[in-house]
Amino acid sequence: MEDLQYVGFWPRFWAVMVDTLILMMIIYPIFYLIYGDDFVQQASGFTLQSTLINYVLPFFLILILWHYKSATPGKMIINSTIVDARTYDKPSTKQFVIRNLGYIVSLIPFGLGYFWAAWDKQKQTWHDKMANTVVVQPKKEKKPASPGSYLAIGMGVFALGAFGILVIIGTMLQTGMMPDGDLYDAEKLSQSVKETFVEKGLVSSEDSVKYYQPDATFSFTKKGTLFTKKSIIYFETQGNDETLVWNFPLRQIGKLELQSQKYALNIEIITLSIYNEQGEIDFAMGLTPRDANKSLRFQKELLSWWESARK
Repeated sequence: MEDLQYVGFWPRFWAVMVDTLILMMIIYPIFYLIYGDDFVQQASGFTLQSTLINYVLPFFLILILWHYKSATPGKMIINSTIVDARTYDKPSTKQFVIRNLGYIVSLIPFGLGYFWAAWDKQKQTWHDKMANTVVVQPKKEKKPASPGSYLAIGMGVFALGAFGILVIIGTMLQTGMMPDGDLYDAEKLSQSVKETFVEKGLVSSEDSVKYYQPDATFSFTKKGTLFTKKSIIYFETQGNDETLVWNFPLRQIGKLELQSQKYALNIEIITLSIYNEQGEIDFAMGLTPRDANKSLRFQKELLSWWESARK
Protein backbone atom coordinates (compact mmCIF):
# COMPACT_ATOMS: atom_id res chain seq x y z
CA MET A 1 0.00 0.00 0.00
CA GLU A 2 3.06 2.26 0.31
CA ASP A 3 2.98 2.95 -3.43
CA LEU A 4 -0.80 3.29 -3.65
CA GLN A 5 -3.38 5.84 -2.57
CA TYR A 6 -7.14 5.78 -2.24
CA VAL A 7 -9.04 7.47 -5.05
CA GLY A 8 -11.27 10.29 -3.84
CA PHE A 9 -14.76 11.39 -4.77
CA TRP A 10 -14.07 13.76 -7.67
CA PRO A 11 -11.81 11.51 -9.77
CA ARG A 12 -14.36 8.73 -9.30
CA PHE A 13 -17.20 11.08 -10.23
CA TRP A 14 -15.55 11.92 -13.56
CA ALA A 15 -14.85 8.23 -14.13
CA VAL A 16 -18.57 7.50 -13.64
CA MET A 17 -19.46 10.23 -16.14
CA VAL A 18 -17.16 8.64 -18.73
CA ASP A 19 -18.63 5.18 -18.07
CA THR A 20 -22.18 6.55 -18.32
CA LEU A 21 -21.42 8.18 -21.66
CA ILE A 22 -19.91 4.97 -23.02
CA LEU A 23 -22.92 2.94 -21.84
CA MET A 24 -25.27 5.39 -23.55
CA MET A 25 -23.28 4.98 -26.77
CA ILE A 26 -23.87 1.22 -26.50
CA ILE A 27 -27.46 1.13 -25.23
CA TYR A 28 -29.20 3.79 -27.32
CA PRO A 29 -28.11 2.40 -30.71
CA ILE A 30 -29.54 -0.96 -29.59
CA PHE A 31 -32.87 0.69 -28.76
CA TYR A 32 -32.81 2.50 -32.10
CA LEU A 33 -32.16 -0.73 -34.03
CA ILE A 34 -35.11 -2.40 -32.26
CA TYR A 35 -37.64 0.45 -32.08
CA GLY A 36 -36.56 2.99 -34.70
CA ASP A 37 -37.75 6.56 -34.09
CA ASP A 38 -39.74 5.38 -31.06
CA PHE A 39 -36.54 4.44 -29.19
CA VAL A 40 -36.60 7.37 -26.73
CA GLN A 41 -40.04 6.43 -25.40
CA GLN A 42 -39.18 2.72 -25.25
CA ALA A 43 -35.86 3.37 -23.49
CA SER A 44 -37.64 5.20 -20.65
CA GLY A 45 -40.24 2.48 -20.09
CA PHE A 46 -40.24 -0.47 -17.72
CA THR A 47 -40.95 -3.30 -20.15
CA LEU A 48 -39.05 -6.60 -19.97
CA GLN A 49 -37.03 -5.70 -23.04
CA SER A 50 -36.08 -2.21 -21.82
CA THR A 51 -35.14 -3.63 -18.41
CA LEU A 52 -32.83 -6.19 -20.03
CA ILE A 53 -31.13 -3.49 -22.13
CA ASN A 54 -31.01 -0.73 -19.50
CA TYR A 55 -29.99 -2.77 -16.46
CA VAL A 56 -29.15 -6.41 -17.11
CA LEU A 57 -26.82 -5.77 -20.08
CA PRO A 58 -24.75 -3.07 -18.26
CA PHE A 59 -24.61 -5.30 -15.16
CA PHE A 60 -22.85 -8.09 -17.07
CA LEU A 61 -20.68 -5.72 -19.14
CA ILE A 62 -19.36 -4.18 -15.93
CA LEU A 63 -18.73 -7.60 -14.38
CA ILE A 64 -16.74 -8.68 -17.43
CA LEU A 65 -14.60 -5.53 -17.33
CA TRP A 66 -14.00 -5.91 -13.60
CA HIS A 67 -13.08 -9.58 -14.04
CA TYR A 68 -10.41 -8.86 -16.66
CA LYS A 69 -9.27 -5.33 -15.79
CA SER A 70 -10.53 -4.67 -12.24
CA ALA A 71 -11.75 -1.37 -13.65
CA THR A 72 -14.18 0.24 -16.06
CA PRO A 73 -12.99 2.56 -18.89
CA GLY A 74 -13.53 5.62 -16.69
CA LYS A 75 -11.34 4.17 -13.94
CA MET A 76 -8.71 3.14 -16.50
CA ILE A 77 -8.45 6.77 -17.63
CA ILE A 78 -7.59 7.88 -14.08
CA ASN A 79 -5.27 4.88 -13.70
CA SER A 80 -7.24 3.32 -10.85
CA THR A 81 -8.32 -0.23 -10.03
CA ILE A 82 -10.68 -2.00 -7.64
CA VAL A 83 -8.91 -4.15 -5.02
CA ASP A 84 -9.77 -6.08 -1.88
CA ALA A 85 -9.83 -3.71 1.12
CA ARG A 86 -7.70 -6.02 3.30
CA THR A 87 -5.20 -7.71 0.96
CA TYR A 88 -5.16 -5.18 -1.92
CA ASP A 89 -5.34 -8.15 -4.28
CA LYS A 90 -7.87 -8.62 -7.04
CA PRO A 91 -11.36 -9.08 -5.52
CA SER A 92 -13.22 -12.35 -5.95
CA THR A 93 -16.13 -12.80 -8.37
CA LYS A 94 -18.47 -12.81 -5.37
CA GLN A 95 -17.13 -9.42 -4.27
CA PHE A 96 -17.61 -8.02 -7.77
CA VAL A 97 -21.22 -9.26 -7.91
CA ILE A 98 -22.00 -7.77 -4.47
CA ARG A 99 -20.35 -4.49 -5.43
CA ASN A 100 -22.35 -4.30 -8.65
CA LEU A 101 -25.64 -4.97 -6.87
CA GLY A 102 -24.59 -2.48 -4.21
CA TYR A 103 -24.93 0.35 -6.75
CA ILE A 104 -28.67 0.18 -6.11
CA VAL A 105 -28.19 0.62 -2.36
CA SER A 106 -25.83 3.57 -2.90
CA LEU A 107 -28.22 5.28 -5.31
CA ILE A 108 -31.57 4.90 -3.51
CA PRO A 109 -31.16 7.51 -0.72
CA PHE A 110 -30.50 10.42 -3.13
CA GLY A 111 -27.10 9.00 -4.11
CA LEU A 112 -25.78 9.27 -0.53
CA GLY A 113 -23.86 6.01 -0.92
CA TYR A 114 -21.76 7.56 -3.69
CA PHE A 115 -21.10 10.77 -1.76
CA TRP A 116 -19.82 8.68 1.14
CA ALA A 117 -16.45 8.44 -0.62
CA ALA A 118 -15.96 12.19 -0.08
CA TRP A 119 -15.40 11.84 3.69
CA ASP A 120 -14.66 8.16 4.28
CA LYS A 121 -11.09 7.41 5.47
CA GLN A 122 -10.59 4.78 2.78
CA LYS A 123 -12.69 6.72 0.25
CA GLN A 124 -15.20 3.88 0.19
CA THR A 125 -18.71 4.15 -1.17
CA TRP A 126 -21.47 2.05 0.32
CA HIS A 127 -21.11 -0.53 -2.45
CA ASP A 128 -17.38 -0.68 -1.64
CA LYS A 129 -18.20 -1.36 2.01
CA MET A 130 -20.73 -4.04 1.07
CA ALA A 131 -18.14 -5.84 -1.10
CA ASN A 132 -15.15 -4.99 1.13
CA THR A 133 -13.31 -3.28 -1.73
CA VAL A 134 -11.43 -0.01 -2.27
CA VAL A 135 -10.43 1.95 -5.35
CA VAL A 136 -6.71 2.75 -5.54
CA GLN A 137 -4.16 4.30 -7.89
CA PRO A 138 -0.38 4.90 -7.83
CA LYS A 139 0.66 7.62 -5.40
CA LYS A 140 1.18 11.10 -6.79
CA GLU A 141 3.08 14.03 -5.42
CA LYS A 142 0.75 16.58 -3.88
CA LYS A 143 0.71 19.90 -5.70
CA PRO A 144 -0.86 23.20 -4.67
CA ALA A 145 -4.38 23.60 -6.00
CA SER A 146 -4.52 25.78 -9.12
CA PRO A 147 -7.38 28.06 -10.23
CA GLY A 148 -8.14 25.45 -12.88
CA SER A 149 -8.70 22.78 -10.23
CA TYR A 150 -11.20 25.00 -8.42
CA LEU A 151 -12.96 25.60 -11.73
CA ALA A 152 -13.07 21.85 -12.34
CA ILE A 153 -14.55 21.30 -8.87
CA GLY A 154 -17.17 23.97 -9.52
CA MET A 155 -18.09 22.41 -12.85
CA GLY A 156 -18.21 19.02 -11.15
CA VAL A 157 -20.62 20.27 -8.48
CA PHE A 158 -22.82 21.80 -11.18
CA ALA A 159 -22.75 18.64 -13.30
CA LEU A 160 -23.50 16.44 -10.29
CA GLY A 161 -26.40 18.66 -9.27
CA ALA A 162 -27.81 18.67 -12.81
CA PHE A 163 -27.41 14.90 -13.04
CA GLY A 164 -29.18 14.44 -9.68
CA ILE A 165 -32.06 16.68 -10.76
CA LEU A 166 -32.45 14.74 -13.99
CA VAL A 167 -32.49 11.44 -12.09
CA ILE A 168 -35.13 12.74 -9.67
CA ILE A 169 -37.29 14.18 -12.46
CA GLY A 170 -36.94 10.95 -14.46
CA THR A 171 -37.99 8.90 -11.43
CA MET A 172 -40.97 11.17 -10.79
CA LEU A 173 -42.06 10.91 -14.42
CA GLN A 174 -41.81 7.14 -14.44
CA THR A 175 -43.68 6.68 -11.15
CA GLY A 176 -46.40 9.18 -12.03
CA MET A 177 -45.50 11.56 -9.19
CA MET A 178 -45.03 14.29 -11.79
CA PRO A 179 -47.14 14.38 -14.94
CA ASP A 180 -45.30 14.07 -18.22
CA GLY A 181 -48.14 15.25 -20.43
CA ASP A 182 -49.21 11.69 -21.22
CA LEU A 183 -52.85 10.75 -21.59
CA TYR A 184 -53.43 8.38 -18.68
CA ASP A 185 -55.71 5.34 -18.69
CA ALA A 186 -57.97 5.19 -15.64
CA GLU A 187 -56.39 1.93 -14.46
CA LYS A 188 -52.98 3.63 -14.34
CA LEU A 189 -54.20 6.35 -12.00
CA SER A 190 -53.57 5.74 -8.32
CA GLN A 191 -56.48 5.34 -5.92
CA SER A 192 -55.59 8.61 -4.17
CA VAL A 193 -55.73 10.53 -7.45
CA LYS A 194 -59.20 9.24 -8.31
CA GLU A 195 -60.35 9.92 -4.73
CA THR A 196 -59.23 13.53 -5.17
CA PHE A 197 -61.45 13.88 -8.25
CA VAL A 198 -64.43 12.59 -6.25
CA GLU A 199 -63.64 14.93 -3.32
CA LYS A 200 -63.52 17.90 -5.71
CA GLY A 201 -66.98 16.89 -6.95
CA LEU A 202 -65.72 16.43 -10.50
CA VAL A 203 -67.08 12.88 -10.83
CA SER A 204 -69.69 10.92 -8.89
CA SER A 205 -67.49 7.84 -8.40
CA GLU A 206 -63.93 6.69 -8.98
CA ASP A 207 -65.11 4.33 -11.72
CA SER A 208 -66.41 7.28 -13.76
CA VAL A 209 -62.89 8.33 -14.78
CA LYS A 210 -61.85 6.64 -18.03
CA TYR A 211 -58.94 8.86 -19.13
CA TYR A 212 -57.07 11.77 -17.57
CA GLN A 213 -54.72 14.37 -19.04
CA PRO A 214 -52.83 16.38 -16.35
CA ASP A 215 -52.13 19.97 -17.27
CA ALA A 216 -49.76 21.10 -14.50
CA THR A 217 -46.04 20.60 -14.17
CA PHE A 218 -45.73 19.67 -10.50
CA SER A 219 -49.33 19.19 -9.41
CA PHE A 220 -50.94 16.03 -10.66
CA THR A 221 -54.51 16.74 -9.53
CA LYS A 222 -54.80 20.52 -9.53
CA LYS A 223 -55.24 21.12 -13.24
CA GLY A 224 -56.27 18.85 -16.08
CA THR A 225 -58.98 17.20 -18.15
CA LEU A 226 -61.13 14.23 -17.17
CA PHE A 227 -62.83 12.02 -19.73
CA THR A 228 -65.88 9.98 -18.73
CA LYS A 229 -68.59 8.27 -20.79
CA LYS A 230 -70.87 11.24 -20.10
CA SER A 231 -68.66 14.33 -19.96
CA ILE A 232 -65.38 16.03 -20.75
CA ILE A 233 -64.41 17.99 -17.63
CA TYR A 234 -61.65 20.59 -17.48
CA PHE A 235 -60.74 21.90 -14.03
CA GLU A 236 -58.21 24.26 -12.50
CA THR A 237 -57.50 24.73 -8.78
CA GLN A 238 -56.62 28.30 -7.82
CA GLY A 239 -54.14 29.47 -5.17
CA ASN A 240 -56.97 29.83 -2.64
CA ASP A 241 -57.89 26.15 -3.27
CA GLU A 242 -61.02 27.15 -5.17
CA THR A 243 -61.60 24.73 -8.05
CA LEU A 244 -62.95 26.14 -11.31
CA VAL A 245 -64.76 23.57 -13.45
CA TRP A 246 -65.77 23.59 -17.12
CA ASN A 247 -68.12 20.67 -17.74
CA PHE A 248 -69.04 19.63 -21.29
CA PRO A 249 -71.70 16.88 -21.27
CA LEU A 250 -71.24 14.76 -24.39
CA ARG A 251 -74.96 14.95 -25.25
CA GLN A 252 -74.75 18.75 -25.44
CA ILE A 253 -71.70 18.88 -27.68
CA GLY A 254 -72.74 19.86 -31.21
CA LYS A 255 -69.52 18.64 -32.81
CA LEU A 256 -66.52 16.80 -31.40
CA GLU A 257 -63.41 17.04 -33.53
CA LEU A 258 -60.12 15.14 -33.08
CA GLN A 259 -57.13 15.93 -35.27
CA SER A 260 -53.88 13.99 -34.85
CA GLN A 261 -50.44 15.14 -35.96
CA LYS A 262 -47.09 13.39 -35.53
CA TYR A 263 -43.79 15.19 -35.13
CA ALA A 264 -40.13 14.24 -34.71
CA LEU A 265 -39.29 11.23 -32.50
CA ASN A 266 -42.82 9.94 -33.09
CA ILE A 267 -44.36 12.56 -30.79
CA GLU A 268 -48.12 12.77 -31.35
CA ILE A 269 -50.40 15.67 -30.50
CA ILE A 270 -54.17 15.26 -30.71
CA THR A 271 -56.05 18.54 -30.98
CA LEU A 272 -59.48 18.15 -29.37
CA SER A 273 -62.09 20.76 -30.27
CA ILE A 274 -65.59 21.04 -28.79
CA TYR A 275 -68.29 22.94 -30.72
CA ASN A 276 -71.73 23.96 -29.51
CA GLU A 277 -74.98 23.48 -31.42
CA GLN A 278 -74.46 26.82 -33.17
CA GLY A 279 -71.15 25.63 -34.62
CA GLU A 280 -69.08 27.88 -32.34
CA ILE A 281 -66.00 26.47 -30.62
CA ASP A 282 -66.42 26.16 -26.85
CA PHE A 283 -63.17 24.50 -25.84
CA ALA A 284 -59.92 23.25 -27.38
CA MET A 285 -56.88 21.49 -25.98
CA GLY A 286 -53.89 19.40 -26.97
CA LEU A 287 -53.46 15.77 -25.88
CA THR A 288 -50.12 13.98 -25.96
CA PRO A 289 -50.48 10.19 -25.73
CA ARG A 290 -47.13 8.39 -25.79
CA ASP A 291 -48.58 5.06 -26.87
CA ALA A 292 -49.91 4.86 -30.44
CA ASN A 293 -52.30 2.02 -29.59
CA LYS A 294 -53.69 3.98 -26.64
CA SER A 295 -54.13 7.01 -28.89
CA LEU A 296 -56.23 5.10 -31.43
CA ARG A 297 -58.28 3.42 -28.69
CA PHE A 298 -58.94 6.71 -26.93
CA GLN A 299 -60.08 8.48 -30.11
CA LYS A 300 -62.43 5.64 -31.09
CA GLU A 301 -63.91 5.36 -27.60
CA LEU A 302 -64.42 9.10 -27.13
CA LEU A 303 -66.15 9.50 -30.50
CA SER A 304 -68.25 6.41 -29.77
CA TRP A 305 -69.36 7.84 -26.39
CA TRP A 306 -70.24 11.16 -28.01
CA GLU A 307 -72.28 9.55 -30.78
CA SER A 308 -74.12 7.33 -28.29
CA ALA A 309 -74.90 10.28 -26.01
CA ARG A 310 -76.54 12.21 -28.90
CA LYS A 311 -78.93 9.41 -29.83
